Formats: sequence, structure tokens, C-alpha cells
Amino acid sequence: MHARIPAILLLVPLAVAGLGHAARADDAELRPIAEEACRCLEKPHAKAAEMVERVKSARASGDTTTLMRMQGEMIGLMSVAQRCFDELEEKHPEVAADEARSRRVGELTDELCPNPAEAFVEGRPD
Repeated sequence: MHARIPAILLLVPLAVAGLGHAARADDAELRPIAEEACRCLEKPHAKAAEMVERVKSARASGDTTTLMRMQGEMIGLMSVAQRCFDELEEKHPEVAADEARSRRVGELTDELCPNPAEAFVEGRPD
């Protein structure tokens, strides 16, 4: 499918001219794949939400030791999430081979089960 950006599993939304209508036509076929991704991402997203709260707390208290320790946890969490997408690629090679459809699965996944860390990493309010 597509790789996650190492800032705690973020997908960067891509606006591709002319893709909108074609991608939407495939949604009926691609939505179940995105739902499958969401099921796989339930635990990593729950852990990411917990980590956001821990980072906020550590930053507020100036606890750099905790922040440093959490880097390893974040890398492990990214690996778990990446495995979700690797498994989907294996299960759905016809989608993985089509960049536009693969990107649309990522967009649908973001819509259906947004990454709880995205707003935090991007500096948006909760």
C-alpha cells in the first residue's frame, strides 16, 4: 500500500488533480480494505493516543528522560502499524500495484480511523 511517515504513523494527505472522481468510483471496493486496515490499527492507534498524553505530560514537567525513553516505544509502534500495511499489500496485491488506488485506501483509512497522534504532531489543538 503506502508507507507511513515516521512522525508516529502519519499519512500525508495528497491532492492529486483528476484523481477525485476515479478514486471515488473505487470506494465501494476499497472501503473494506480500509476497514481491514482500521481493525489492524486499533491497538497501535490506542497506544499512540496514550503516548500523546505521556508526551504532553513529560513536556509539561520537563521530563526529558521519559521523552527519550519513549522514542524507542514510538519506533516499535511504527513497526506494528507498518506490518498492518505490509499484510494488506500481500493480501491485496492488485491494489498495492496501483498507486492511485493504494493512496485512496490510505485516505479512506484516515477518514475511517484517524491517527490520534496526527493533530498533536502537526501542532493542531486537540
